[in-house]
Amino acid sequence: MKRLLLSLLTLLIALPLLSSAQVGYSTYVDSVVGQTDTSNLKLLVRQLSGDTAVLINGQPHTFTTRYAYNPQNELAEDFIAAKFTEYGYTPEIQSFRNDTGQNIIATKPGLLYPYKYLIISGHYDSHAFADPNFAPGADDNASGTAAMLEAARLLKDVPTDYSIRFIAFDMEEMGLWGSFYYAQQAALADMDIVGVINLDMLGYNSDSDYTYDLCTEDNNSQLTLDVELSAAYYFPWLITHKDNCNGSDQYAFWASDYPAIGMIEAHSNFNPDYHTVDDVIGNFDFGYYFALAKTAYSALLANALDYRYIITHQKLLSTNETSPRLAEAVITGPHPVAQGDNRPRLYYSTDSVNYEYALSFESVGDTFCFMIPGVSFGTTVNYYFSVQDEEGNYSMTFPYGGYDTETQGSVLPPVTYSYLVDMLVRDTVCSVNTPLPLPTSTTTYDEFTVGFTGRIEDLDVMVDITHTATRDLKITLTGPDNTSVILANQQGGPGDNYTQTVFDDDADLSIIQGAAPFTGHYRPIEPLGRFRNKYTDGTWKLAVNESNFYNAGGSLNSWCLHFFYADTTVGIIKNTPNQYSFRCYPNPVKDKLEILFTVDRKTHVKLAIYSLTGTLVKTLSSNYLLPGNNLIVTPVADLLPGIYFIRASSGKESITKKLVVVR
Repeated sequence: MKRLLLSLLTLLIALPLLSSAQVGYSTYVDSVVGQTDTSNLKLLVRQLSGDTAVLINGQPHTFTTRYAYNPQNELAEDFIAAKFTEYGYTPEIQSFRNDTGQNIIATKPGLLYPYKYLIISGHYDSHAFADPNFAPGADDNASGTAAMLEAARLLKDVPTDYSIRFIAFDMEEMGLWGSFYYAQQAALADMDIVGVINLDMLGYNSDSDYTYDLCTEDNNSQLTLDVELSAAYYFPWLITHKDNCNGSDQYAFWASDYPAIGMIEAHSNFNPDYHTVDDVIGNFDFGYYFALAKTAYSALLANALDYRYIITHQKLLSTNETSPRLAEAVITGPHPVAQGDNRPRLYYSTDSVNYEYALSFESVGDTFCFMIPGVSFGTTVNYYFSVQDEEGNYSMTFPYGGYDTETQGSVLPPVTYSYLVDMLVRDTVCSVNTPLPLPTSTTTYDEFTVGFTGRIEDLDVMVDITHTATRDLKITLTGPDNTSVILANQQGGPGDNYTQTVFDDDADLSIIQGAAPFTGHYRPIEPLGRFRNKYTDGTWKLAVNESNFYNAGGSLNSWCLHFFYADTTVGIIKNTPNQYSFRCYPNPVKDKLEILFTVDRKTHVKLAIYSLTGTLVKTLSSNYLLPGNNLIVTPVADLLPGIYFIRASSGKESITKKLVVVR
């Protein structure tokens, strides 16, 4: 393991949560990975690190090193190749650098896609700065090599759609030479590598916090999410920290444009004995080690079986309407979606604790339709989707992260969608102080006061700036309670101007991905969602920092705030609502429906029937009811058979119930 070259990206980027490709939770994957032989895994580490003697070519040997230029490195190659043979593979030796290095490869053919490969790897050479001839390398990297070998044993007879290659790389400590050679040769041969999981240093966890680093080029790539989700599904005590650490063999695959991730113990608690004679198995936390190895196996197997769906959803916006709402999700994937009682569900809650579900009532192609019942004013609705495959092998939620082994979606995802039903208003306020000059090497401030009061649901910011190098500008918005959000920070290179640029959390592009002149909608550096549920009234400030002394300066031409907020001044009394209820019978109904209302005071009640899509079908009544029981009888013979919603509303409150019409 070379000293890592770290580049920590700590920017908080608000990505619109509209679609995702993800692996699901699988009882099958869980059961297969549960057959991991931890005794074998531990023994392999002991043997490779010299804690326990081994037989190699019929002769006993105890490793003192696996250093690339020591003869014992070749014995390690023989030992690993013999293990592949023992597990039922025909090992392949890939030589490089004039045969001084040898990668050892075993291949498990895929049933559906034999020429598409997943790779799990670990480097087997070791190093010690003081004397490389005494380098036990238990953590670095007997741990990764042993985990790769146990994966080969575990998965040998498991049918998979994709081919899997198990690779022990040589000469990683010399500069990733083995993995670079393999990746370059693969690229020259146009080899289809769909993902690489590289294992390097998995055993040290002295602070017992179970944090590990997931080394990735793209924090939101499919493979990154797959490993992160697998840890959350099966080993929730693991803490995933994503980083773009590039000091191990995954980097060689990045250089050849192959998707790859690395798993390694946390750099915040890194093994102080690596690259020394004291890198021994006695320093291991085996609970931590086994959890990391099994997480890698879970992600690898889920990918090899293609246990995933892609779900796309246009999130529901907050609204003034209390009627039922239609939600749609497009669900695609390699396995048919379950039907009948196990068809996709939408879970919803009005208290963020208790969830009910609605089954999809219609599907057109890959689009599944759901109906969320209407709610009263002042209600926040949280919701998410749940889907499982036809064979019952795996299930998943969207947003991702939820699962269940028996009933879909009973384990909530960590984040859900939500919308508010209330007196919602859109309003725009702009500065009256602009235009303002932007002197060089100076921060320019502007502010204005918002007089109306409301609880913010969504906030967009429009900025118009004339400047000849947007890379010299940092733009920050601060709210009345001193909450600050960085909108842009030296983006756009040498290009000119922000031209009516709108910073919007729901934009398709981040400002980082854009290019000057910036025109249209962009996600800001930090999410404007930080202002959600805060209040509009008070002083809002914009700061524009111009950092280049040699620049000619520019001008802040205008800036505006676009609010979408709940009006909290309309006097809605939520604590003392009218107490009323109703029952419908018979239900299902054929011709005549009887509705019994119970109210505690004289109350005006409107009663209406809506279709599953939320369309008004029939208004039944709109009258004052007296305290006590009130019976309303209405014909429904004119309604087609099917499922409807019947809603009673009084002022800003409503009750919605399902109604089934039969013939």
